[in-house]
Amino acid sequence: MTTSLATISNILSPAMSAHDLPAVDMPNKHVQESITEMQSSEFAKTILPLYSGAPVTIYIGSADNKFILPKAILSLRSPYFAAMFERGFNEGIEQTTTLELIDGIVTVRAFEILIQWLFTGQVTIKEATRGESISVGIEFSRLADMCGVMGTEDQVAERLRVVIRDGRVKDSWSYSAGELETNTQNITSEHIISASQLPHGHAVRDILAAASVEGYIQRKSHRFSEECYDIPEFAADLLLAVKETLLTLTMGGHTIEFKDPMSEERFVLYGSLPLDGPENQAVTSSWSRPRNADSNTLHITPEHILAASKLPRSHTVCRVLAMASVEGYLQRKTYKFSKEAEHILGFAVDLLVSQ
Repeated sequence: MTTSLATISNILSPAMSAHDLPAVDMPNKHVQESITEMQSSEFAKTILPLYSGAPVTIYIGSADNKFILPKAILSLRSPYFAAMFERGFNEGIEQTTTLELIDGIVTVRAFEILIQWLFTGQVTIKEATRGESISVGIEFSRLADMCGVMGTEDQVAERLRVVIRDGRVKDSWSYSAGELETNTQNITSEHIISASQLPHGHAVRDILAAASVEGYIQRKSHRFSEECYDIPEFAADLLLAVKETLLTLTMGGHTIEFKDPMSEERFVLYGSLPLDGPENQAVTSSWSRPRNADSNTLHITPEHILAASKLPRSHTVCRVLAMASVEGYLQRKTYKFSKEAEHILGFAVDLLVSQ
């Protein structure tokens, strides 16, 4: 029996939260924490007995990829599978289903990692290349999101951080023309596109944005310049990551230094001016004075930002509002349109490319 994702999605409607779906003959809430974080007594009483329960059979794509798993564990930890096997579908009667392959989401390797997480609380990502490891991490994250399985985000993001950090180009923060970006050598446009389908605030989205900060700050045209225009979700993530990096600014000797969000090492900003030079003093006098409000946005309101976001991408009016917001973005930890930059994706794109 091939499962319709649309049918399951209709069951998991906004009127019935995925986390509130009732389970049959088992605890009435879905366990979203990692098994490794449970108290031993809780695990022994609530989880261990479920391993010996009635099994279900799941095929991924075809009969060649067959998995026999305890139904109780699946239903307890995934509202998607709870709906599938407990809500009166044929799958619930036959205790068998086939999940259609969906590129970048439902794959055999992603499902194998999902099983590992559900039954051990651990995620292992070890592919032949770093690029493939990143692909697998994103695939698994999207499958987990589809199945309503939560709690995986931070562990996957940390795995990807290690993969990206181990593949970084050494000493590339000290920019010179033609040098490669430090952290993005194994990240592709396809990774950015796929990860943008994850929910807002997902740790995997955040880690890809953090890896892109160096290229954005140090280079006039960075590797994912086009993606900033074409993928508003990525632009919003990168905007926030750059903002957090700017907050680490320190003055070191005759240069300005930042902290790399991937390695947490400090780096010299390319082109930073000598602190005692007349050009830098001019910048300090005009921008570094404490102010009570963003100097250019006194008469701009959130309603203006929202209305302008309905205009075509990169419309002149949108760009003017974004440019007016740059000073507050750069100068303040919490600036006037922080929420708008996070939730109005068109504004995030314009603000990012206006700097």
